[in-house]
Amino acid sequence: MRLPKINEIIAPDIKTAIDVAFDNYDKFAFFHNIELKDVKKRFRIFNYKGKVYVVKQANKAKARKEISNGRCIAKKINGLVVSDIMLHVVESELIETKNGCFLISEYKGNTLHEYIYNNKKIPLSKESFIKIFEQILQKGIILPGFLPRNLILNKDGLFLLDLENVFYTKAVKFLSEYISFAEFINNWSCLYAREDLLNFVSKYQKNIKKNNQIGSFEKEYALLTGCDENKSGLKNEIENIIMVAESGNRISTNEHMIASDLGHLVSDTFPRCIDVIHDLLLYKIQKEKSELHKYLILMTTYYKFYMEALGKEFVSQKGYLLLPMFLVIDKKMGVINEKDLNTVKNALELTMKIAKKLPKNSLSYSYLFKNKSLREQLSDAIYKNIINLLPISKIRKSRANLTQVVDCVQEISEKLTFFDQVFYFQ
Repeated sequence: MRLPKINEIIAPDIKTAIDVAFDNYDKFAFFHNIELKDVKKRFRIFNYKGKVYVVKQANKAKARKEISNGRCIAKKINGLVVSDIMLHVVESELIETKNGCFLISEYKGNTLHEYIYNNKKIPLSKESFIKIFEQILQKGIILPGFLPRNLILNKDGLFLLDLENVFYTKAVKFLSEYISFAEFINNWSCLYAREDLLNFVSKYQKNIKKNNQIGSFEKEYALLTGCDENKSGLKNEIENIIMVAESGNRISTNEHMIASDLGHLVSDTFPRCIDVIHDLLLYKIQKEKSELHKYLILMTTYYKFYMEALGKEFVSQKGYLLLPMFLVIDKKMGVINEKDLNTVKNALELTMKIAKKLPKNSLSYSYLFKNKSLREQLSDAIYKNIINLLPISKIRKSRANLTQVVDCVQEISEKLTFFDQVFYFQ
């Protein structure tokens, strides 16, 4: 992948430079990592006085926490050499301007995550990766974000970033209550053998009996599947589902995103209820071993068009991103082929090609054309095709509450205004 040019900003001070960058998305958008799709337009990159900076729009309280964690961890590991690799923390600074609150740091290079896509051998051996992880752990630091996308390896060593979520402890035996091993395994297994990783983490794992730190995902999952969010073992159940849903191997090209990256993007793009449904749908696809490759390619294509449209205020394409989910439920992934994906110029053109081939009684058709039956169809389809296939009891399924996700989908469907003009499909 040829990286875009890093543009220079000439300004009297760094605050002004940040404002210039955030007032000019197209010129300073941060696309210097193959895997990064900045759907919230929170990042910028620019050259200022001979140095390249990455800036992230941030919540002030979270930014201060990240800086505090960074300083604390830096005192413990900066300069530490493990397997001939020197460890560093990326130093960030909090700056407030007329446009808001920002975290700024010097650009150190692309992350290890990029090796999933560029068909190059990762320059960090599995043995070194394990030693570094355990050395940090021995310092009393637990990093849930110790993932390829948060690590940069260059000639100066290994740099850690995104340190908002950190735990400190004097003695560590089990990590299950601090780290999502599903996320850990699914991300690193694209670079190292999955079986080796499972053996490595097994000594730090145990079943979670208490549901400490219940987050929005767990709450939404409990609501959608009809279980008690305080139920013992809820986190284990979710971990097992995500372990399957977002599993995947390294790919040789960037023709499509891996499942875990797609899950991350859906989480950034949509409300939590859609995020949960998407993971449950991926779980269904993986378990049935059906059309995963087609689904990932189609979603990647739609996200490509979505990212290209982000800088244009007159284009709103978020709604198109839900269509592949409904095509899977309808078992209609076959309506689109690789030739169509390579010849279309935008999301509307692609969606029109798909729409022409859809049965009028399908969920996908009802979604695109705002049919009155959409709510009932969607609720029935999610229950029968997703919830009903999960490894949970029938009693729980009968309490499943799909109101929030149905409301959300209907609202998104209503905003698909482009299809008001395509009356000849009706």
